[in-house]
Parts: sequence; structure tokens; C-alpha cells
Amino acid sequence: MPNAGLADRNRPAGGKPPAFFFFWALVTGLILFILLDNTRPPARQVMVRISVRVIDGYKSGLSRPLGDAGINPCRFEPTCSQYAREALLKHGFLEGGRLALWRILRCNPFYGDPPIHEPVP
Repeated sequence: MPNAGLADRNRPAGGKPPAFFFFWALVTGLILFILLDNTRPPARQVMVRISVRVIDGYKSGLSRPLGDAGINPCRFEPTCSQYAREALLKHGFLEGGRLALWRILRCNPFYGDPPIHEPVP
């Protein structure tokens, strides 16, 4: 092919670019890390600690200033961020993350009258 682009010239004989394989190796490694990390107690899981730090950063950087301004968008008690933090610390990254995601997906203006009390199971 005389008009082949630079990307085609750098492609290996198999046809897939090296970045494709690097991406899937990275994804596979991350999945294996999460699964192996999930064998530890929840408070010692690396992914739980990272997630809790992100939630704490969200609460101090965005949620509190909005609350101080009188904007309280959460319909649940405890708030979604508090619920996610408690669920992660109690159940671990996979189960706690699933509970937190389900809670956030239900947090919308069409779900009942506020406040709805729902503790972490």
C-alpha cells in the first residue's frame, strides 16, 4: 500500500497496535489487583482507602461549600457520600461499591419525599 499512513507502518505483523495490548494488560492487571485486594479485611483494602479519601475530598471540597450555601441536594439520610463511606468500610470495595452505586442511582427527584432514612445493611 503506497499511501499507507504512519500508524499502519508502525503496526506489527498481527495487525493490532501495541497500545491495544498494553491497554488490555493494564485492565486485566487492575481487575486481578482488585480481586486479590478484596481478600483482605475491608479497612485494609487499598481500593477502599483510595475510595474513602476521594469521598472525603468530595465532602470537604464540594459538598460542604454547597451545604453552607443552602443547597442540600441529597434526599437520603445519611447522605449518599456518608452511606458510600460506611458501606465501603463495612463491606469492602466490591460489595460496598455496589451498595453505594445502587444508592447513587436511586438518588433522583422522582424517588419519594425527602428525607428517606436508609442505613447501611
